[in-house]
Amino acid sequence: MLEEINRKIGNSPYFFISKEAERGLGLEELIQSMKIIASERDYVSEGLEKMGKCLVIEDPNGSAGVVESEGFAKLIDETKSTAKFASSAQVNDEIYLQFFKNTSDAAIDDLKSRGYSVHLLNNSAQLTRKLENKVTQFQYLYENGLAKYLPEAKVISLAKLDEVTSGYKDGYVVQLPFGHTGSSTYIIDEGWQAAESRAELAELKTRFPNRAVRVVRKIHGHAFTINACICGGNTYMGGLSYQFTGIEGLANRSSATVGNDWSLPKQIMKPEIYEQINEMVTFTGEILREKFGFRGMFGVDFIYDEEQTQIFLIEINPRQIASIPMHTKLQLKVGQIPLSLLHLAEFLELDKSFLPEVKSYNENGLLPIQAAQLILRLQSKQDLKITEQRVKPGLYRQLSDNSAREYIRSGKSDDVLFLDKDEDRPLIWQKDILSISDFGEEGFFLNVKGNSGDKLFVNGDEIARIQANMSLGYIESHRDEGEDVNDSNNNANSVNVSVLPFARDALTKVHQTLLY
Repeated sequence: MLEEINRKIGNSPYFFISKEAERGLGLEELIQSMKIIASERDYVSEGLEKMGKCLVIEDPNGSAGVVESEGFAKLIDETKSTAKFASSAQVNDEIYLQFFKNTSDAAIDDLKSRGYSVHLLNNSAQLTRKLENKVTQFQYLYENGLAKYLPEAKVISLAKLDEVTSGYKDGYVVQLPFGHTGSSTYIIDEGWQAAESRAELAELKTRFPNRAVRVVRKIHGHAFTINACICGGNTYMGGLSYQFTGIEGLANRSSATVGNDWSLPKQIMKPEIYEQINEMVTFTGEILREKFGFRGMFGVDFIYDEEQTQIFLIEINPRQIASIPMHTKLQLKVGQIPLSLLHLAEFLELDKSFLPEVKSYNENGLLPIQAAQLILRLQSKQDLKITEQRVKPGLYRQLSDNSAREYIRSGKSDDVLFLDKDEDRPLIWQKDILSISDFGEEGFFLNVKGNSGDKLFVNGDEIARIQANMSLGYIESHRDEGEDVNDSNNNANSVNVSVLPFARDALTKVHQTLLY
């Protein structure tokens, strides 16, 4: 399958375009002519540039600005000329473009108007935008047969919010049409951030009383996400992960997504739930394909309600989601064909004989993987500009305080990050790495954004991330000793998930260091 994809693309330019280079990771070592084009310079882009797999074309307008720039047109011509010179084989006139998030069909039309033959490896920006609307998305799914998996919800104007929610004694959730990583979601309950959410909603109601929103009675359960890809008329799925959400100290919103753990689902959900997941995702894929002509990768977020032993679909993300780069590396590690490769197979229209059998693929795709990531978001109300390297990105290990003092004595104080005032819990930098595939179970990858340029962060932006080949969460169970998660007699709502202290403390330390 990989050989056929490389044969089809040949020596023609294949550019993955994104604001951040990290979003294009996964297949960079497998697709011969692939090059990641980033609109921002950072630690990962600089590492990939040294490998010859990345080029930064800085543009404040992100992906669309990059494609419309003269610098990009010059890059295309230079790449094609080099390919023709280096190869005796015929170089296809196609330019292959893939976006992390396609935001402008006009940018593609502009390239075509300049005489370039463009093969887009994405759905159109118009279709993506249509399906991303969380209010109309709910209506599409409800009307097309997914009602059994949707929670109790209503679409109303903000002006009528109080009328509808007065009966929701256990809390409710309000979703605006657009947003990402929880920025458009307001959880109203007795949680740590509810008062601020109420205040923000009140302000929105005053300013935009007629804006349509989706209101959902709060479900008390665990949040999960799963990746999927429509390819060859089938829906492939994999990467079921627990979704770390709204952890105080890592984000300023109780709805904000702050990470994934690919090993925790097996410890939380009963076996019969996997059949529900398979059915829900497969049916969602059929609706997207048959009703809207959607193809390629998408993500599904859902809540698992232990009490009802049922899952509820919260939303779909009709594009590559942010966990795909890491998930692609994990799939390669465990011998699975990555969903990101199936995405290319779909848009390159590979013959179905190259594709894996869907049933066994999906069964393997739901198996746990020992890996996790945890994200730190800026919680300051004021914007943060980083102009110097204050925390060194790379591979870290938690070592002894004696080891830390040896590092400091040898002039390597920048390699040591103490997690406590007594300096008993040091993290020590080991080497530069770029992804989860560059190390094993010892240590973790700390990627700090903005260290390589004059970068401005606003409230809620990701500023650092930890990735590890192990779980970063643990179960705090109220079950009796020896009682199993798959025991049908165990108590409902008896599982709580917490983050490992070293991971949370490391990101908290990064936040303090960058701010002060």
